[in-house]
Amino acid sequence: MQADLDLDGYMQLVVDGVRDLTQAQGAVVELVNGDDSVCRSISGRAAPRVGTRLALAASLSGLCVRDAEVVCCEDSAA
Repeated sequence: MQADLDLDGYMQLVVDGVRDLTQAQGAVVELVNGDDSVCRSISGRAAPRVGTRLALAASLSGLCVRDAEVVCCEDSAA
């Protein structure tokens, strides 16, 4: 196993694989912590944002968690 029992290593394998599979510019694993989500592993241009906290009530990822649905955003800048 490439990541053994290293959770951070495993999450990095996941985001790197998802990015490659989807040909996306980036991929993120966020973990819920109270009323926030925390970016724990990032692949791509946003990699320096590891550790960023996002309010679940005011984020796309929070909407996904609240509604238990996949949501697609075509242009996050808009």
